[in-house]
Amino acid sequence: MKIPKAFLFDLDGTIVDRDRPVEGALELLEKLRAMNIPFLIVTNTSRKSSFTVAYNLRKLGFRINSSEIFTALTAAKIFLQTRSVTRVKAVLTNDSLREFEGFLFSSTPEALVVGDIGNSWNFDILNETFNVLLKHSPIFVATHKNRFWKTSSGPTLDLGPFVVALEYASGKKATVVGKPSNFFYTLAAKKLGVEKEDIVMVGDDLESDVKGALDTGIEAIAVETGKYKFQRNVVSITPPYVISSVKEILDILEKN
Repeated sequence: MKIPKAFLFDLDGTIVDRDRPVEGALELLEKLRAMNIPFLIVTNTSRKSSFTVAYNLRKLGFRINSSEIFTALTAAKIFLQTRSVTRVKAVLTNDSLREFEGFLFSSTPEALVVGDIGNSWNFDILNETFNVLLKHSPIFVATHKNRFWKTSSGPTLDLGPFVVALEYASGKKATVVGKPSNFFYTLAAKKLGVEKEDIVMVGDDLESDVKGALDTGIEAIAVETGKYKFQRNVVSITPPYVISSVKEILDILEKN
């Protein structure tokens, strides 16, 4: 495969795994900078703001800023702006709420935004959110519907199961604005300023990273780090390219 004009990299399981950089990831991003090849870290992470994501990456040794991070939270904010929404009910962490400055948080919202709140999920929060959907019929926005993600303790439930529960109970379908949505990938390509056919997406999630990119007209590479080996038993998606890790991309670039 020829070297693309730009890259999109997933975060967890792709450039970072088990809270440390994947081998070659630090050097790869620096190599891309030296070659003037633009890239974005694109993530469905909805527990943390893009500012916190960038800060945490810098603590791991990455030279990166929040403008090089594109999250499902950012996509959600843009989606609400395109719908001229002003009143929002947000099921998000306190840090993630930083992404929604300028919106009015209301008990009678025009839109409901649901993100991953981790161990804070409980019956009361689910039931309250269900009642908002039932009583006010807001636009139902899910940052993503990932089934699970890989943490230092192993595979862990992600936001998707909770979104599906709310959809089932309320009868209302959520609009997914993060990966694998066309909306997300189109926004990411626009931010890069590169045509979709000249971009390659690299990630460990066969649904969100590989199929999502391919369905949008972006080439995709699966990495065997992160959740890849677990997800192969859950979904039947065959990626066009599979590499052991992002280090293989670094090795290819260093030969050019």
